[in-house]
Amino acid sequence: MSSATLQAWAMQPKLYHCGIRGNVSRNTLANANEHRSWRIYADFAQVLIDKVRKLYANEDFGTQLKHTAYALDSTFITRAKSNLDYQRLCHRKVDKSTGLRCDQTIRLNGFYASQDYPAALRRISYFDIEANKRFVFLTRVLSNYLSSS
Repeated sequence: MSSATLQAWAMQPKLYHCGIRGNVSRNTLANANEHRSWRIYADFAQVLIDKVRKLYANEDFGTQLKHTAYALDSTFITRAKSNLDYQRLCHRKVDKSTGLRCDQTIRLNGFYASQDYPAALRRISYFDIEANKRFVFLTRVLSNYLSSS
């Protein structure tokens, strides 16, 4: 619940366009969880899965992985801004041939950011060769799914 509140707080300027007119608090989210059926979200997830399956039906994605992968989680993953102020706590080895450039555990340095989110985060840098772009993602997931062991 606190991560959802944090995400809503971080996206405050865009919430109005999503139909949310006021502040989002943990109490508001807890109340929504109590009064709205989980089936709404399950149905929506199924619609998204169906769209993605059609979109990637002819892609050779399955041979690149040992197992089928589904990422249905409420864990946040967001792109980091270039001016992100953080301290690197540790790093993991990555296979750069996959596009990964770094896999780090970090802590935010900014006064308000560190007060609002004192827990460690995972910072993953990825280079997309086809688009010639570098992406940096932040997530709460600290487990070692992405590193090349």
